[in-house]
Amino acid sequence: VSVTWTIRVTTDGFRFIDALNGKNAESNGCSASCGAGTHDNPWRSTSDMYHHGQGGEVVYFRSGTYVVTDLPRSGVGSGWDRVEFAERTRPVIWLAEPGHAPVLDFAYKPDIEVGPLIRFTGPNVYVDGFETINSHIIAFQTVSGPMTGPTFRRMRMHAHGPALEGANAAFIMTTTDSRPAQGMVIQDCEFWDVQTSVTIKIYAQNKLLIEDTVHHQTGTAIELKDDIRQFTVRGNTFYDIKDIAIGGNMHEGTTHGEILYNHPRAGIALDLNQDGMAGPIHVYRNTFVGRIRVRNTDSNDGSFYLSENVIVSGD
Repeated sequence: VSVTWTIRVTTDGFRFIDALNGKNAESNGCSASCGAGTHDNPWRSTSDMYHHGQGGEVVYFRSGTYVVTDLPRSGVGSGWDRVEFAERTRPVIWLAEPGHAPVLDFAYKPDIEVGPLIRFTGPNVYVDGFETINSHIIAFQTVSGPMTGPTFRRMRMHAHGPALEGANAAFIMTTTDSRPAQGMVIQDCEFWDVQTSVTIKIYAQNKLLIEDTVHHQTGTAIELKDDIRQFTVRGNTFYDIKDIAIGGNMHEGTTHGEILYNHPRAGIALDLNQDGMAGPIHVYRNTFVGRIRVRNTDSNDGSFYLSENVIVSGD
């Protein structure tokens, strides 16, 4: 049986931003010959997207630098200085256009006490192909809950901090919720140049995957915190880590999963069960250069299974 059909390929549902050659949108710094966010007449800034984009749209970013402080903010001057992107009203799928290298500048400077974060809410958050610079406490925060978790791919995130004490500071951080999100992915990213902060800090996720990422020039890298069910941390590389490569408070017994095929080089390559509340964790086929620490165990914790690892430690 042979069947013939056609597929119509259009730019419907897609928006385009070009920091170098685009134009500001109408009523956003432009009154004539304004940008429309189309392929041939792109917007110029993320502010254009914020004011004129719609929920469900896919936004392609072309090369150039996009400054986050151009966006409307809540909590200015506080530790939760932020820009809100809720999927019901605004685009949350941000992609680097193929062949382009967009940069998101969070515009933190040492003489400014705090700087903004971007907070995403919605089940289809997808951010792919950006370099980020000058973030302060948090760069991207996603709101957890009974929905599909976010995806961050091919990110190059650096120049972060110094952060405020106790602020859950990280390049990527998820909020707590009694109902975890499903299927968060952080993949093929690089994180470096971090002051008094960590690279990734996770709460309330089910079936989290952190894979093929690189972490360096930081005190602590990945922190697995509260209620992370069936997580997989796989194939990641860590070096020039002063304190801990893979760890976290692991507040809840529901935090359980697997750590495999990683290559951490750190003072403490792996830190399990900091608060004595983690569930079963399988650790296998990693190459650890540094100490492995399992803390505060009793009959309610674990079990922790370590097998077929290479461990290189001076202790």
